Amino acid sequence: MEIQTVKLVCGFVIMAVVATTLVGLLTYVVVSHIS
Repeated sequence: MEIQTVKLVCGFVIMAVVATTLVGLLTYVVVSHIS
């Protein structure tokens, strides 16, 4: 693969992980407040 493609895939994976973590934290905070 080309280096640009590798960078693009890595960036996409990092963004996906960050988004999942943020959603998880947000859900945790909301559930904690509701309980």
